[in-house]
Amino acid sequence: MNDYIEAVVSFKHKPEDDYYAILGCDELSSEDQILREYRIRAKQCHPDKMLDCPDAVDNFRLLQTAKEVLCNSRLRNDYDRWRHSGILISFKDWKAKTESGHISMHWMMNKKEPMLENVKSEDKATQQRARTGQAP
Repeated sequence: MNDYIEAVVSFKHKPEDDYYAILGCDELSSEDQILREYRIRAKQCHPDKMLDCPDAVDNFRLLQTAKEVLCNSRLRNDYDRWRHSGILISFKDWKAKTESGHISMHWMMNKKEPMLENVKSEDKATQQRARTGQAP
């Protein structure tokens, strides 16, 4: 837990956190525009063309991640929400925390069905009458 707190306190946004800048577009860009920019950059920085660059594989993976996030409407909405939140953790960590929060909160859901099985409506009516003191 201390490592997590330390990561939050010392977090600084890096250029690789800005998927729009990586792809050369902005929040108003359509999915088609994002894909066009991705293809241009993918051709330029593909690891097979950048044999002398030791970071070429990592840069290409980052480009792919940016495209995958921004071309998926649900992930893009989450990413935009993260960008505007000012929260001091990476998008990847934020996404993992929000997803685990949804999973761990299942116990707060309203139950629509009774917890007891095999309870017939007749039995419920009989129990209700017994509580109120009415005759069957």
